Amino acid sequence: MFGNVTAQDWSTDFDRGHEQDASLVVWAERGSAGTALAVAERFAAILDDAALPLDGHRLVNLRVTELSASRDKDSQLTRVALNLRAVTEVG
Repeated sequence: MFGNVTAQDWSTDFDRGHEQDASLVVWAERGSAGTALAVAERFAAILDDAALPLDGHRLVNLRVTELSASRDKDSQLTRVALNLRAVTEVG
């Protein structure tokens, strides 16, 4: 599993904050697409609206925005991407 994160300024006149878009990717061997989807759906159930503690920040909101599956044409591995959006405030 791997992923990436991008962040944008989400500050207001009174608070500093950020909006992060993150993705987690679950890979599965050929013939295991159902397992990859089940793993991604479990991650989605755990992470959607989770109240996670963050050092130096406050998590305002965490949402699963998309779950998508595809098959790599060369390796035939299944790739399931779980996209998340988080909003945090500093302090």
